Amino acid sequence: MSDLSTDTNKLFLDFLNILERTLVIVWNLLMKILIAVKVMPIFRKYPKLFLALILILSVVTPPIAVLWIAMGFVALNEEVKSDNDFLILPKEQVVEDEENEIEVVRDELAMRLYEQGIDKPIEVANTFCEKQYGKPIDQLIDVDKYKQ
Repeated sequence: MSDLSTDTNKLFLDFLNILERTLVIVWNLLMKILIAVKVMPIFRKYPKLFLALILILSVVTPPIAVLWIAMGFVALNEEVKSDNDFLILPKEQVVEDEENEIEVVRDELAMRLYEQGIDKPIEVANTFCEKQYGKPIDQLIDVDKYKQ
C-alpha cells in the first residue's frame, strides 16, 4: 500500500515538474513575441504597464485567465526581472561532484588539443583548468591516474 502512495506522490511531482516546464516555455514564447513586435522596451521601462496588460487580457479572455495566472505564479517563482526582458532563464544545473566536472572539461579539452596535433595536450589542459578554476590541478582532481 505504501508503494502505491509513494508512486502516486512521485507521479504527481513529475506531473507538476512537467507542467511548470511547459508554463515556462509558454511564458518565454510570449515574451519573445513581445520582443519581436518591439513592445518589450516599453514594458522594461514600465513593468506596471506589463502587469496591466496581463490583467486586461485576463478580463477580456476569462478562460485563458487561468493560464495567465498559472504562468504568473511560475514567473514569480522563477524571479523574472525586467532587465532580461522578463524571460525565465534556465536554472544552472548544479554539478554534485565538482571534481567530475573539472575532469570532464579537462579530458574534453585534452582530446580536442590532441586531435589538433598540439604537443603535450594534457599539460595544456591542466594549465587551462588551473586558470579557469583558480587552483593548481593537483588540488582540483587526482592527477596521479593521468600520469604517463
